[in-house]
Amino acid sequence: AALRAKRRRGEVAGAVPFGWTAVADPTVRPTKRGLPGRRLIAVPQEQAAIEEMRKLRASGLSLRAVGRELIARGHRPRRGGRHWHPDSIRGMLGEAREKEGVYGLTEGEGNDG
Repeated sequence: AALRAKRRRGEVAGAVPFGWTAVADPTVRPTKRGLPGRRLIAVPQEQAAIEEMRKLRASGLSLRAVGRELIARGHRPRRGGRHWHPDSIRGMLGEAREKEGVYGLTEGEGNDG
């Protein structure tokens, strides 16, 4: 329940998902270790890759084919890998839906600061 409440407020709770970056925010409560609080900000290039994933998958492509097409269109994995792993794509497609609902963010939000 506590993590869900944190996510609803847009605070970082755990690893930063693909499509987002965490930035220090003085309005967010500091961590228990005294580190500055952080909130999520959408990364436009990564959000575009997620949208491409959705469209390609909806068109009937396999996860592996989606990965090949992303590379062909210039979308690289966050850590600079040479290819997209099908399980990563599967997770991100599910994660993309979850972040919109759990974090209460919609396209265009979170880019203003």
